[in-house]
Amino acid sequence: MKKIHIIPVCVALPLILTLSLTPVTPCGGTFLQPLQGWRIFIDPGTGNELSKIPFVEKTKETKDVTEADIDMRVALFLADFFKKAGAEILLSREPAQPLPGLDERLKKADEFKANLIISIHHAREKDPKVNYVNVYYHPSGKEPNASIARNVIASLGKDLNLPVHEPDTFPYPLLTRTTVPAVMVNCGFLSNPDTAKNLDSLEYNRSEAIAILKGMLSFQEDLEKTQQAKPPLIIPEAKVRTLSPLPPMNITPPPVPQPRPVAQVTVPSQVPLPSVQPSEVFNPPLQNPADAPIDQTWLFGEPYRNFPPRKGIAFKAKEGTIIKSAADGTVVEATETTPPAALHYPNGVIIRHTGLGEPYNILYTVYGRLATISVKKGDKVKSGDHIGTCGPNFSITGVNRDKDFEFQVRWGNINENCIVNPELFLKPLANNTGIIIGRLVDDKGEPLTSVRINGIKKQGEISNYGYSITYPPGFNASELYNENFVIGDVFAGQYTLTTQYGSRSVTVEPGKITKFEWK
Repeated sequence: MKKIHIIPVCVALPLILTLSLTPVTPCGGTFLQPLQGWRIFIDPGTGNELSKIPFVEKTKETKDVTEADIDMRVALFLADFFKKAGAEILLSREPAQPLPGLDERLKKADEFKANLIISIHHAREKDPKVNYVNVYYHPSGKEPNASIARNVIASLGKDLNLPVHEPDTFPYPLLTRTTVPAVMVNCGFLSNPDTAKNLDSLEYNRSEAIAILKGMLSFQEDLEKTQQAKPPLIIPEAKVRTLSPLPPMNITPPPVPQPRPVAQVTVPSQVPLPSVQPSEVFNPPLQNPADAPIDQTWLFGEPYRNFPPRKGIAFKAKEGTIIKSAADGTVVEATETTPPAALHYPNGVIIRHTGLGEPYNILYTVYGRLATISVKKGDKVKSGDHIGTCGPNFSITGVNRDKDFEFQVRWGNINENCIVNPELFLKPLANNTGIIIGRLVDDKGEPLTSVRINGIKKQGEISNYGYSITYPPGFNASELYNENFVIGDVFAGQYTLTTQYGSRSVTVEPGKITKFEWK
């Protein structure tokens, strides 16, 4: 039986890192290639792919260094290290070039016959104090993806001195639509001031790449110890090669030994996702009270830190913006303390609306935490009448929410059991948008609670965002739609929604509802 020479990572790594500092030439002596046989497709992100902030607006970054720049720098260091370790490498994009579309990247990985995909990222969070490293893969428990993630996380946490999170699944299409091992590496949070400062350093970027290399070498060593060699993985024999010295001058040096062939790996042909088309016309009865986009940083039904799930919505409106009545009605509460029907809303106004036609009949709109109030109980108001002003938008660093304007809709009765998602009742801000109304259920038809839905990206004057969320326990669907998630003001076009349970394709048309049950 042919003996396999296993070179421990603790021996291989110092030499690889030494070689990375100088050009590698076949100059005699010992040469290690522990990753020989791997064909690695490195995908440097361009920003916000892993972000849990639900909008993708540019964050101000020091010295004009963007996440795309940082991801690319780490990827270039990593590509060099992997090559020195014997792997063949292909980048999904070149420096200063935009990230190609998903289909193009998968095609490039397929044509390259990659047997590993590594995507590099630096995420953002709403809370600037948040900072840790983590690695995503898909689906849950899949090997060797999970093992690669565990080894890379351990190495990153140790070398960068950052907290680590357990490997997690993330239904990013780059992970879900390939058959080869694939991981998405978050090397830390660009929203954290300390990490942002470090990331501006090439030496720190190099350290990130070294940590990922160490994790991969550790995974390789584990595989060799257990003698695993299952497709699409080809486990190369790590050998010590002794090469002859180079001839004096003007002699072409012998070629560097090439990696052994790898198993043929193909990305499956893309089966069209189940497609949902628009149905009925969307003609809600209420005007937007702030004439501003809905603030997507804290969604309806989403818990945040120590706050319970939000039972209303806020708007991206400047401090001092005039708040208007959403429809004709009668003011039933107006107080600088808290209305009895909405005790968590100081500086609140409640308006009762009738005559809105079927199926709405009676609606109550709640305007909580106003900065100023310009109506009183018993006033008759018309749609668009001024009822007050809003204060500054909610800030995660702030402690006082008394002037953080929030809007609610209650259908049929004033009590809190009648709270419904306001996006179902507000007219869109733009003419070329529609609304997605869905119900995500399990195999028994029961609604799934608090599930992230990724993929939608609003554009233009409406704030961009990257996720929605199904209602948490205790939140009611409307009788009108029986929904458990809503994505409003979506510009017309084709979109892919992705959850941990799979993906769906939806088409949005201006002024229409795209409604479906997702089992």
